[in-house]
Amino acid sequence: MQPLEKALRQLPQQMPMYRHPPRAARGRAVPGQACTTRAAPQRGPPVQPRCMLGSPDTASNLIETTTELLVSKSPAAGWANFRSQPAFVQGLVWVFALPVAVWLWASACRSARAAAFCFAAILTLGCLAIPFLGGPTEESVRTTAAGNSTSDQTISPQPPKTTSPTSTPGQPTAAPATTPLTVPPTSPLATLPPVTSPPIMSPPAADSPPTQSGNAAQLLSQVSVRDETSDSGYDRDLFNHWIDANGDGCDTRCEVLKVERLPSVAGLSNGGWLSLYDGKVTDNPSEFDIDHLVALGEAWRSGASEWDGARRQAFANDLDDPRALIAVSASSNRSKSDRDPSSWQPPDKAYWCTYVTDWMAVKLKWGLAVDPIEFTALQSIVEAC
Repeated sequence: MQPLEKALRQLPQQMPMYRHPPRAARGRAVPGQACTTRAAPQRGPPVQPRCMLGSPDTASNLIETTTELLVSKSPAAGWANFRSQPAFVQGLVWVFALPVAVWLWASACRSARAAAFCFAAILTLGCLAIPFLGGPTEESVRTTAAGNSTSDQTISPQPPKTTSPTSTPGQPTAAPATTPLTVPPTSPLATLPPVTSPPIMSPPAADSPPTQSGNAAQLLSQVSVRDETSDSGYDRDLFNHWIDANGDGCDTRCEVLKVERLPSVAGLSNGGWLSLYDGKVTDNPSEFDIDHLVALGEAWRSGASEWDGARRQAFANDLDDPRALIAVSASSNRSKSDRDPSSWQPPDKAYWCTYVTDWMAVKLKWGLAVDPIEFTALQSIVEAC
């Protein structure tokens, strides 16, 4: 506003006071008079009085100064800058920019002074009403000015369009241009948040358990390989089994049968047991045996011969590890006997990978060794898993 204040201070110096000609001089031409009248009409086209040929020099200077102040590179930006000023300042500019010049013109036009003064009064009232009644609001003007500050071009308002970006092969896809949102003066200005669709997030993949081959290969690399000992001194009674460890009246065999009973078995309406060795099912528990996955005789030859009675009893009744004891058909259990995977595999080949994996896990848990022939058989099955 400093240039405007400077222009207003210079206004009295640039605007000389207009004086009416002396009364005696009225009615005749006076040299230097702004407006003259003729006593008699002359032939030829009427000559327009000088006062109608243009605005006074003072008004022209004020208009040029105001225009230079308010209008910058862009007319829209200059208008926005002017309308963002307080209403009082806008009123002063309107009064001095146009009405003053019109009043000076009206004072000089003696031939139609009444009409000129009426026109000047109406124009002055209209200019004073503009800052208070018309025009955009201050906030919307600031928004328009901010949008116009980045470009010198005048863009005509158009209704917003919803367009989806399209891409042409070989050309980069341009981001859609955004148009500032303006609200009519009668409604409060509201800034609407950008509408963005939530990104599509896929659930994180759960850590899948290691495959059987991965487990088997890892276990195979950890087993201890050495020759087995003989069966000298072996007796099943050295492994005190089928004890009632918790005193609930259900021994180890009973506990395993309770755990492995299935509520739904194909071909059995009331559920029953499934032998994983050969796929046989039954609803009569007496038809199934509880097999030590690593047979007691195999454990004896693999290191259990050096254990004390308590450790052998714990091995024979291991309910903590579900792989150690398994309910299977009596025929498959007796076919297996105390042999290792080098000489016996379950009839159901689909169970082989699980069988050798559980076999190695039980041996590692109890510190039992694997003989070289047994290791070769395990390795062959693991590689096929």
